[in-house]
Amino acid sequence: MASPPRYPLELRRGAVRMVADVGDGYPNGTAAPQAVADKLGSGSRETLRN
Repeated sequence: MASPPRYPLELRRGAVRMVADVGDGYPNGTAAPQAVADKLGSGSRETLRN
């Protein structure tokens, strides 16, 4: 059985919007998600992947 998501759906949706908003300001496709993860305190861009 899968465990429930660690972060609420609205937080994850907001993070996706943040990455989309700032994505062009970063040199590659992994830098923007990492910057957003750092700002949100999740520590890893992999958290935003799902």
